[in-house]
Amino acid sequence: LAHSFPLGAVRLMEDLRITADPDPSDLPRCRDHLDAWIEQHVLPAMGPSWPSPEGVHPVFVGVGGTASVLACMTLALADYD
Repeated sequence: LAHSFPLGAVRLMEDLRITADPDPSDLPRCRDHLDAWIEQHVLPAMGPSWPSPEGVHPVFVGVGGTASVLACMTLALADYD
């Protein structure tokens, strides 16, 4: 399955009307929005691939700024080049 989903930080900020200085209450709103969005868009696109057989996990590939920043955070990188 190869599919592109229009999802990123800018799109989330625009959809949820989050300002450049987010409020702590924005985080749970963002999580709820993402949960619903994934259920509505991603899971149907995966069709019979989801849920996957035990021990087999789908691979998701992210590109762009949001994916890069999340990778840096996950790897605890001090610098981003």
